[in-house]
Amino acid sequence: MTKSWAIRNGLNPVMYASKESLFTGNFMSGVEDIFTLLTKANDTTGKFETAYNNTINTLRYIKNYQGDLIRPGKKTKPNYVFANEREWRYVPAITDDILSFIPIDKIRTAQQKSSFNKKVSHIRLHFQPDDIKYLVVEKETDINPLIAHLRQAKSRFSYETVDKLASRILTYEQIEKDV
Repeated sequence: MTKSWAIRNGLNPVMYASKESLFTGNFMSGVEDIFTLLTKANDTTGKFETAYNNTINTLRYIKNYQGDLIRPGKKTKPNYVFANEREWRYVPAITDDILSFIPIDKIRTAQQKSSFNKKVSHIRLHFQPDDIKYLVVEKETDINPLIAHLRQAKSRFSYETVDKLASRILTYEQIEKDV
């Protein structure tokens, strides 16, 4: 999958930010200030609201740099470094049924979260195995487990397709040595 394909199709690199950073503090303060001004403004053109929505849209690309990793049914991992995931995130266009931002107080329960997830369940990122150029794992010992996962989880693909994907596996160690 090329970077241009990914970005054209809504897949974007995540920007990691520390909760305590000056950037995060200034950004959130600015968003709150814009919202306050917007609620007091008599903007009949909609330009202020569009500017606010464009600014708040940035939050969809930001993830905490580090924090507690909390998952249902699993032990919490304190001080987990999310930036190590090197995540790309699918960020669909904002429409009437897709909000740019949902305040945390609106998704405090599993039922609330489920309700919002249902609203976007029809949105999917579609790509084929041929769109994948590289599969990068950390070290040599990670290759066989990935191949086993490809064979099991991607059983709808032919052996030839899975073998082609397996041939695209590189290790971080290989890349480091070559650079």
